[in-house]
Amino acid sequence: MGKFAVPVSNRCVFHPDANATGRCKKCGNSICDACKMQTGIGVFCGIQCAEEAEKFQDKVSSAMPVYQSKIGCGGMIKGLISLIGLLGVFYAIMFVIYDLTDPMEMVQTLIDQIKKLINVMT
Repeated sequence: MGKFAVPVSNRCVFHPDANATGRCKKCGNSICDACKMQTGIGVFCGIQCAEEAEKFQDKVSSAMPVYQSKIGCGGMIKGLISLIGLLGVFYAIMFVIYDLTDPMEMVQTLIDQIKKLINVMT
């Protein structure tokens, strides 16, 4: 058992005569149905563990940045135009170098070239 492991028991830590039906999310104590304190973030053995876990969760949530998309519609259109441009360049290269017009053959040729490159590098 590790240095910080909580021993697993099939008996409630507060009611030794009762079978444990769960474990506290915070401290790991084995608890019975009578001791279970169900909250929105888990099951706890008491109010102290529940409050400490909630404070910790609030602290973690406030420390994590909230990512919001700042691309907007104009950025999405620019990205789509760029993607279409890159596909056009890819198509032109495959047509000029390999004389291919079928997109599936182009993709297969690209895969084959990547495999050759990987073989050369290994």
